[in-house]
Amino acid sequence: MTCVLELTTKEKIPKETCIFQVEDGTIFYRNYKYPERLYVKWQGNEIEVKLAAPVLFNLCTFENSLYFQTDETEQKIYKAEFMPSGVLDVAIVRHAEDERSESHGLMSRLVDGKRYIYRMCDDPESDGILVDSSYSGLIHRGVHRGKIINLLETSSSSNLTGPNSDQLKCFIPGEASKFVYVAYLGHLSGCSTMLWALDTEKLEFFGPWGLRGIDTLHEIVGVHNGIITVTGKKDKIDYLMTGQLQKGYVS
Repeated sequence: MTCVLELTTKEKIPKETCIFQVEDGTIFYRNYKYPERLYVKWQGNEIEVKLAAPVLFNLCTFENSLYFQTDETEQKIYKAEFMPSGVLDVAIVRHAEDERSESHGLMSRLVDGKRYIYRMCDDPESDGILVDSSYSGLIHRGVHRGKIINLLETSSSSNLTGPNSDQLKCFIPGEASKFVYVAYLGHLSGCSTMLWALDTEKLEFFGPWGLRGIDTLHEIVGVHNGIITVTGKKDKIDYLMTGQLQKGYVS
């Protein structure tokens, strides 16, 4: 049986803008029109990150910080954190000299011919996870509790699967949560998008919930205090939307 999760529109999203939410609920806005802007909204003002270069890539969130890279010649990893005082603190995490930038905030490096994956916030020396080279076509979507979350077209029930990986949206919360949230863009029970919660301890899917109040889902951007935040299109307009998750599917 499919349950329904009702979404409420919170605000229109400006053109050429994507959204990131960190664990304390702070929302970062990235406007990717050149030169790019990265900012938060606070007390009616836009508090902007002073960027070292005009183009951003490989953005991701971890705990209360947004991590990103710029198109500087010297490759660096930055993190931005919004303080309760209204200050945006930006710091260099490290120089990524011998690292390869992947997607979704992941990095990789080769050690003795073996490839290791880790997050931008991780220590490359100690936190790398060995990639299983016996599988081909894996899409590394993130790291959660020391395991790589992959998307792959397969019949195996132990993987996040779907008819087409482009139709899957995946949100990986912080380490405190045992759930990973997966949305599939396909019509079912009158809803254009279905949401599942994957219990990473039991390797069991719960749901689905049909997302109502949205025409097209763009991304799942965060889960904070039991509220899921997404971006999507309704009546041909891009919105930031929220919905209350059922108790028992948030941790």
